[in-house]
Amino acid sequence: MPMQTGIKDEMLTAIVRRGLDISEERLQMALRACCASLVYRTRMCSMRFRRDINGVAVEAISKEDKKHAWQQIVDYRLRHKLPQLRPQWLKGSRKKGPMKGRSAQPRKGVKPSRPVQASQPAAR
Repeated sequence: MPMQTGIKDEMLTAIVRRGLDISEERLQMALRACCASLVYRTRMCSMRFRRDINGVAVEAISKEDKKHAWQQIVDYRLRHKLPQLRPQWLKGSRKKGPMKGRSAQPRKGVKPSRPVQASQPAAR
């Protein structure tokens, strides 16, 4: 889940309150690794709110943050020669309606997925 801005301070307070033996540097490394992951960046693009330490929605994810996360995903996929994706959150990327952009008539040169069967008289 996308974390609220400045969650590190809240986490440090919880660590001290619980008496855990975790240094600030170790927490910083863990947060950096989490926020650099493709799963986190994908969730940044698809979710609407950032969450606090308890999982409560506290702030909306800005369009700039979503664009930045998406650009990081695109750069990663380019570096590793993976096929590019189209973001669902971009306006106009999702097709609407019952046909979802498909025409009612099949394209020329394309066989229908199911063969059309001629109606045959029923045998008695």
